[in-house]
Amino acid sequence: MGDLRDLQEAIKHVEEALAATRQGHPHRAIIHSSLGGMHIKMFGCTDDLGDVQKAITHSQDALAATPQDHPNRMGIHDKLGKGFSARFERLGELGDLTKSVKHSEEALASTPQDHPKRGAVHNNLALRLASRFERMGDTGDLQKAVEHGEEALAATPHDDPDRARRHSTLGVMLFTRFRRIGDIGDLSRAIENSEEALAVSAQDHPHRAEVHNSLTRAFKERFERTGDLDDLQNSIKHGEEALAATPQYHHTRVDIHGNLAMGLSQRFERVGDLDDLQKAIKHSQESLDATPQDHPHRAARHTNLAAEFASRFGRIGELKDLEIAIMHGEKALEASPRDHADRATMCNNLGIWLSGRFKCIGNVDDIQKAIKLGEEALAATPENHPLRVTAHSSLGGNFSARFEQMGDLGDLEKAIIHKEKALEACPKDHPDRA
Repeated sequence: MGDLRDLQEAIKHVEEALAATRQGHPHRAIIHSSLGGMHIKMFGCTDDLGDVQKAITHSQDALAATPQDHPNRMGIHDKLGKGFSARFERLGELGDLTKSVKHSEEALASTPQDHPKRGAVHNNLALRLASRFERMGDTGDLQKAVEHGEEALAATPHDDPDRARRHSTLGVMLFTRFRRIGDIGDLSRAIENSEEALAVSAQDHPHRAEVHNSLTRAFKERFERTGDLDDLQNSIKHGEEALAATPQYHHTRVDIHGNLAMGLSQRFERVGDLDDLQKAIKHSQESLDATPQDHPHRAARHTNLAAEFASRFGRIGELKDLEIAIMHGEKALEASPRDHADRATMCNNLGIWLSGRFKCIGNVDDIQKAIKLGEEALAATPENHPLRVTAHSSLGGNFSARFEQMGDLGDLEKAIIHKEKALEACPKDHPDRA
């Protein structure tokens, strides 16, 4: 039912059980394990770092008190995988990410092939590997994540209430692989699995909001790939449904506001209704305002808000909007680790906005920085990555802008080379090819 008061009451009773159980009693391990799982659930609702710290501590106490050959170790390792993953998402410490994958692998290794919870363990390992891919960019992690997502679904009976979550996880894995490799078949399967997750889950199930949010992103990506306006309308519709289904106290509203903002911004770009862009800026600002200063996702939220102010500059022409876009773009880079997989995109975007300001006021320092950022973005983007199209195109535009101001023919030659490379890497059926 998703009522937070039930979870708070459950924690209270289990804490009383722990207090009433003497040290060394075998039941203490089970009680610690229960508290670990409950605090993870609580953190998922409130984003309170204290809950995730308690979840890890109780799960570690449970593991220490459980014999090596005990079947309960599987579940405890699984909870520790969730706990360290949650703390990584909140603080961005790579050590926590490594531990989350290790404990999830330990959980799978200690789960018998015919165990009814094997599907859940595969599912959680898929999520941990996907997190490591998004932070480090290793496609090997991504391929394994998809495989574990498929194994999780295959191990889950058709009448199992958790089947909706397995479909949802596999949808997220396939969506992530599409964004890295660009195979539209992965995107279609991602949408199919997420729609199946909705079809098999109860209308009042709290997990539906998460699935609607996944479909918001997936339909938006398919619109970008095919240009079909119906996909964009579906993206916005699912974003609005996700927001409506998410309680005000739940921290996932931050992510939903951000995804809905991107859909509205793209509909503005396609249809031209300024009201969509104003709503997009409002949703992105809500997302950023609700994100703690030390949160690793803050960089991405600065980037999204920057893009929307840049779009409004393009429509209205007020230099102040471009200045705000550049300010948010710079804050995004400041908040992003040097080795983060998304840093190339941030460099590329900031370069585009600096180039735009150069065209307005002619400050040569802006175009020099734009070219440097564009080169950094290209160097950080693997050869077969779909984002190389954008990186080459943007860098070509920057060299062209410097040529027009300074007249160096070498810049024009570089502009042509990068634009040709962008065209060569752009799929034949991509709407941006023209």
